[in-house]
Amino acid sequence: MFRLKLLKNRINYNIFENVKISKNENISIIFNEKMEIKNRKVIGGYNYCRIFNRKFTDDYDIVMNVNSNDDNINIKLKNRYSKFFNLNEDEGYNRTIKFNTNNIYEFRKYEKIGNCVGTYEEKRNKYLYSKKKEEMEEEMEEEMEEDEKGYTLVENMLKEGIEMKEKKEFDGAIEMFDKIIDSYSDQSEEAMFEKGICLEVMGKIEEAHEMFKKLVYQTPDNLDGWTAVMRTKWLKQYNEYIKETNDQEKKEEIKDQLFTSVKEYDELIKKWNHLSVLRLDRANLNYHLGEYNTIIDDLNYYISKNASISDETTTSSSEKRAKITQPYTLLGKVHMIKGNYQDAIDNLLIAIDIDDHDVESLIALGNIYHMTNENEKLIKYYSIAIDIIENDSLINANSTVYNIRGNAYLKLNDIDNAISDFESALSLENEQTKSSSTAYISLAHAYHSKEMFEKALDNINIFIEGFDSKKDFISISNIDLDKEKFQRSEQYCKCHVLRAAILRDLAISNDSSLFPSPEMSSSVSSNQLTTHQILNMLNDLEKNNPTNLETKMLLGSLVDCLTANEVIDNDLLPLVHSDLNHPNIQQLKQEISRIYTYLVPTILQLNKNLSSSSADSMTSLDD
Repeated sequence: MFRLKLLKNRINYNIFENVKISKNENISIIFNEKMEIKNRKVIGGYNYCRIFNRKFTDDYDIVMNVNSNDDNINIKLKNRYSKFFNLNEDEGYNRTIKFNTNNIYEFRKYEKIGNCVGTYEEKRNKYLYSKKKEEMEEEMEEEMEEDEKGYTLVENMLKEGIEMKEKKEFDGAIEMFDKIIDSYSDQSEEAMFEKGICLEVMGKIEEAHEMFKKLVYQTPDNLDGWTAVMRTKWLKQYNEYIKETNDQEKKEEIKDQLFTSVKEYDELIKKWNHLSVLRLDRANLNYHLGEYNTIIDDLNYYISKNASISDETTTSSSEKRAKITQPYTLLGKVHMIKGNYQDAIDNLLIAIDIDDHDVESLIALGNIYHMTNENEKLIKYYSIAIDIIENDSLINANSTVYNIRGNAYLKLNDIDNAISDFESALSLENEQTKSSSTAYISLAHAYHSKEMFEKALDNINIFIEGFDSKKDFISISNIDLDKEKFQRSEQYCKCHVLRAAILRDLAISNDSSLFPSPEMSSSVSSNQLTTHQILNMLNDLEKNNPTNLETKMLLGSLVDCLTANEVIDNDLLPLVHSDLNHPNIQQLKQEISRIYTYLVPTILQLNKNLSSSSADSMTSLDD
């Protein structure tokens, strides 16, 4: 009865013909065509053998253990699809099972499955095969949809992070890249690179270097990552060199490391000559080291290899614009250093034409016009740069930019704009460097021009009192070191010359009678009093008239002239091999002589006034 009932149930399937079932067997498991079995390896194989009337020990090993020693091969198919019937979605059942070639009968029988007609067994097998394939295709489809959602999610997150980076919202961009790195490690390569770029742009060179190192460790064939590792390595070394001010031996060690980095670039370029970015990075490093011989060739090579990028529309990507403008900007700066001003201007204008918000190129172009004394053009390009800086909170404003533009305004006699720029420059200085800011010198010049002598004196006093004669110089070459020391001493000398002029003019503004008469000026020319005689005269006047401010001012003016001469003799001349014909030395000497020529008649006029006053006082007493 039981078997009749069972056969009745089989009619609906029309496929199960020779299956033997005992009374104790679980029919629901045997005829579970969906095969929703948790442990396919055991239960699935067991039921398979029952349904197909196979001996479990014979067929299970053939059907279920295909590549069983390698669980990493095609995880999706192996775990979800092929573990039960070992099917391959594209090739079909008959090509998937790796049969024991010694069992020719089994091979031929299973070779027919999937496309044969005929016996009940073949139909049954075909039916089960198609059902299982259909189920597994659905599972695969669902899984692929899930994977696609994952990839789409990463793509969207990456796109959002890059957009934030383009807007210079670096903190938000890094947060987005971190989500990808933490949650989707197998898809994090691009996110790691972009995070490194953000950190580098933010000036966090050490963190950027570590991120790029992590990237190349994970993906050793990422050449962009390797070039970034090299670049951030020497940038980190250079920052350490700048910061190191106490240990000279340590500075020399870091300097050697920087030159070693140049040699490493030389070797990499021989190995990966097709990577033009290595030439660009080597040019940048040599620029920082003051080694200009190979820079122009490297930059021209990079430009020639990336000419196609220049032809593209790149306004949508600041990173692309930077890759194009950077070599032109650097070329302009190198030509400027070499004195090739027209070549420098041509390259910088190309950079600005590509990116009109390229602050570095705008300022460099302004610097050239500063050197050529074209103040209107300097103001034009500096003003564009300053407008960009003031409207971009992520660009750090530089006091030097305001100071240089202020001096250009000063030369054009636009005193109010000059003062405004100098005060802006001072507002950007921190408390440690503020007292030595050259903006104080510039303000002193501006107020002196407006005949606001007390304000001029206040500003020049702040600078002179805050002058650091033991300043640490950071240049790498000895030539540049001497140049920096010369410029520093020259600046100090000019400050004393300026204060001498301010004090003399302040004394006359307080007492207009001190303005020397033509007769007094001519008498100075004829008498040719020595500086020592003039100094003794002033000391006597101060002693006899201790409350007279003008005496103190003129004495201070004379002392400043003498101090300026001492700086020339003791500090400047040794740095130029005692060359008295050096143009800077001659200019300073002429300026001191000019001040002295006006100062001496004023002192003599003061002496005359005070002597007359003293004589009048004596006459009054006699009366």
